[in-house]
Amino acid sequence: QGPDYEILGMPRPGTFAEAVVVPVECLARTPRHLTAPQAAALPLAGLTAWRALMTRAALQRGERVLVTGAGGGVSQLGVAIALAQGCHVAVTSTAAEKIAACVAAGCVGGVDYTADGWRAAAAALMPGGAYDVILDGAGGEGVGELVRLLAPGGRLAFYGGTRGRWPALLPQHLFFKQISVLASTMGSPREFRALLAFVSAHRLVPPVDSVWPLAQGAEAFAHLEAGGQLGKVVLAIG
Repeated sequence: QGPDYEILGMPRPGTFAEAVVVPVECLARTPRHLTAPQAAALPLAGLTAWRALMTRAALQRGERVLVTGAGGGVSQLGVAIALAQGCHVAVTSTAAEKIAACVAAGCVGGVDYTADGWRAAAAALMPGGAYDVILDGAGGEGVGELVRLLAPGGRLAFYGGTRGRWPALLPQHLFFKQISVLASTMGSPREFRALLAFVSAHRLVPPVDSVWPLAQGAEAFAHLEAGGQLGKVVLAIG
């Protein structure tokens, strides 16, 4: 970010329109294996997950990864990126069907983060009972438990705070294990090009929950607010 920083929708008009004007340097070719809805689902969610995992957390092959809140666009693409990177991946979700979908995609398992004893259940999913990288977009009281799941030298990469303020954290849970807490948001054009190359090389497909005509935008938002989506909700023009 800098004095000239801006994104579509802030302050420029957003993309819920029949036509959008952007600088030509912001354009990139769609990976050829993606459909139009899949391509529409990729940019911001994929870039957010890519920067948090690959730039900020420097994710390495074979590492143990926990992705929280499986079901949203960023978390789903985070799962896909981590799996393609050759990592052991687990997830959290309150929906059994979302955990099952992640297991079908290659995750080792998942836990309901509202259940009693969920931290122990999450630890049991991984060799050594800990995680090298945790990707979180929720914040809230659960962050204290996430910190305790990190292995020595672990990295907590977070990109959002939908569940609100973090709890008081015991410093010993951080410094004794030399944990890195890494804030991240969106990404740069260079990171977006790297994401596109990775998506093309691994033929990753962004999960699309549903496609809605622009005229039904209000219904699409209501569907999002209900919280049952698995992947991105896409608005289609024409």
